[in-house]
Amino acid sequence: RIVNHTAGQSLLEVKLAVQPEPNGAAFSTTSHIHSTRCETKKGGSHFLYDVAGVDGGDNIFTVEHNFPGGIPSPTDANTTRAYLVDYERAASVVVHAPDGSRIACCNLEPHLPNLPESWSATIEANINHEGEGLEAVSYSMLRHEWYDAATNNLRIDEHSSYSKQTRIMNPVHDIYMSMHQNQTHASGYCEGHKISDGHFPMFLRGSGDGMSTTADFLRVTGDTPDVYHGVTEAGVVRGIPCEKWSRNVTIPSFSDPSASISYVYEFYFPISSWMVRRESYHRMLSRIVVRSDSGMRGVPVLHYYDFLDFKPEVDDLSVFNPCEVYNVGSPLAGNCTCGAPGEPAPAPTAWGPSGERDIDVVKAQLQAMTAVVVVLALVIVFGFGSLAFVRLREERSAKPLMTNDNEMSSF
Repeated sequence: RIVNHTAGQSLLEVKLAVQPEPNGAAFSTTSHIHSTRCETKKGGSHFLYDVAGVDGGDNIFTVEHNFPGGIPSPTDANTTRAYLVDYERAASVVVHAPDGSRIACCNLEPHLPNLPESWSATIEANINHEGEGLEAVSYSMLRHEWYDAATNNLRIDEHSSYSKQTRIMNPVHDIYMSMHQNQTHASGYCEGHKISDGHFPMFLRGSGDGMSTTADFLRVTGDTPDVYHGVTEAGVVRGIPCEKWSRNVTIPSFSDPSASISYVYEFYFPISSWMVRRESYHRMLSRIVVRSDSGMRGVPVLHYYDFLDFKPEVDDLSVFNPCEVYNVGSPLAGNCTCGAPGEPAPAPTAWGPSGERDIDVVKAQLQAMTAVVVVLALVIVFGFGSLAFVRLREERSAKPLMTNDNEMSSF
């Protein structure tokens, strides 16, 4: 394993399990970092800190083990170098016998990069479906998500050219809010529910004790160890060379809690040398791929989620306040209250000086206006009916006033 120190040093520690032989002769081994994975040329050549330098000395990593014959001996040793190893070029550790032959090889597999506990991102989802019919249509979708583990809040936005949809969730306060804005509800409509009533469990990636870590939220953790695939041709995301990890994940079925669905999650992170201009967090997640032979609907699943603008923060926690989502200067319809879940807040000042009470007032006014409109409509209908009846009777009873000497006519 390689441990990077803040002082700019790298430590290579090698542990070997040795079975001593009775009356065996003493022997020694040397271990080096190599530049290729074990499955390719058994590790290839030595890793060189200075690729134009010599193949020896401090330019390579060498760890020696000495084993006295016939008796157990320490099996761990280490070497420190006064520079940071570029792990993109450090691929494996090869153990050599005294004659230089290779007797063992171990791939160096870096852990998944750390993820922030507060973030926002624009996500392009590409959903691939097989088969025929409406349910088999493949499509793309843009979403924006905000996640803050400290306040246990999650918000997901989806939009199209004619409507906007927003979901706000908080498992601690058992709150799920579904919102939309369209031509019918120009100021927005919000419906509040309890998560415990079974509303959208697929978005509840936390528990009643709070939201999970970002890694859990993104299904980075699972029921099998990570598999590191390195940088592959398939690991290039939007032109960015990425390292790939995969993990098996089992999720309970929404329709049948006694059943479970198996998925493979793939995670793509930019290689460590790839930079984002003026970045505030190095190596943000680039892509997640979700695969399953039989998903929740019993059909194969192949989803791509590209993180286009992953920021390690939520700039303004008011994004979790439903009254600030579509704030266009008039009250939000529905049964939601202002403020982030568990943190009531007054209505936006643009709604009027009387605060959140204006919502109920406006609702009552709208209901009264609706009633008045209905009454007026009935009056108008009856009025037209009476007028038509009177005109009909008049027309039926009227006598022609036209004569040869008079051009007046009845109306």
